[in-house]
Amino acid sequence: MQRFAHDMPPPMKLIIKFFPEITIKSRQVRKRFVAQLKGNLKKVLAAIDPQARVNGNWDSLEVNLGSDPALQQQCIERLRNTPGIAHFFAVQEYPLGTVDELVELCVANLGIRCRARPSPCAASVWARTRSPRRTWRSR
Repeated sequence: MQRFAHDMPPPMKLIIKFFPEITIKSRQVRKRFVAQLKGNLKKVLAAIDPQARVNGNWDSLEVNLGSDPALQQQCIERLRNTPGIAHFFAVQEYPLGTVDELVELCVANLGIRCRARPSPCAASVWARTRSPRRTWRSR
């Protein structure tokens, strides 16, 4: 299935989480700090990639970059050195389809792991068999 013309790499989307100090501020201060960070990112990224777009929420920012891999890498390097950003994630967007398509995407792209947990009965038996020994002596 070809999603993009001429087999170009897809545009990159980044989810940016900012420092916790920004998140815990009051609503008014948080809005001002996020607006300042958003404006700074727009200026910095526009100098590298003119297709870069920055959108914001109260707890994260979304950055959409163009499809040139060299410019994407330069933008990522710039974001690593930007104050106010705790970490960021590169994500891929997929169209919302049926449940079967979703399962197929998850199995193909995610490592699904399960861990067995003991039943409550087994846990209580384990706790009773592991009880500490008495260390005092009766005289």
